[in-house]
Amino acid sequence: MPEFERDSKGRVVDIEHFRNMFKNRIKEPDRVYEANKEVINKYKNILPKELIYYWETYGFSSFLDGLYWLTNPDDYKELVEDYLEGTQFENRKDIYVIARSAFGQLYIWEPKKGNTLSLLSMMNMIFLSADADRENFNKEEENYAMNRFISINPKHCDEDDASSKPLFHRALKKLGKVEKNEMYGYKLSHFLGGKESIRNLEKMDLFNHYSIQKQLKEPTISISDIENNTITY
Repeated sequence: MPEFERDSKGRVVDIEHFRNMFKNRIKEPDRVYEANKEVINKYKNILPKELIYYWETYGFSSFLDGLYWLTNPDDYKELVEDYLEGTQFENRKDIYVIARSAFGQLYIWEPKKGNTLSLLSMMNMIFLSADADRENFNKEEENYAMNRFISINPKHCDEDDASSKPLFHRALKKLGKVEKNEMYGYKLSHFLGGKESIRNLEKMDLFNHYSIQKQLKEPTISISDIENNTITY
């Protein structure tokens, strides 16, 4: 087993290891949308330099037939503000959507902390990682945290039906790839009695789906605290 550079806590911090992991797990993009220099220059002193590397290398692109996307934070700023309004997170302004899934899950990065929040419109849920929320990274630590995050296991981007069977490949076969502003979502939301099944799934506008879900019901808040072994709703 190869020896990797590690930090004082024993965590791997070898940059090439994570870049190779990304290539092995996420592969090459299947649809490329170039990250323009204006956006890169805007965020290069705000977000970790390793994220900027991925933007420059891959753009804001689709991977794994649309299961996983790198995103332009500017495209999601208004959506996040609207969805968090009225919640305990509405005053968090220094947060940025840096990736999303085919099912509309938005992964939010908060400087010095990491992936603190995720928004899941299919379940109409705001997910907080209490462990990340307690962090206070320096720039180098945050850079390594970004490397660990961005090489996400693709299984974590998939969603299961009511029988705990993954949906993505069945949705891809039945409905085709989602486009840049699309997602797979339930025609009838589960909290209105809709079934969590492939039959209830369709392609829809991601931004409209978030807006409709919020209008129908206030989002549920889930807090995961691995350090203290608790999950609260």
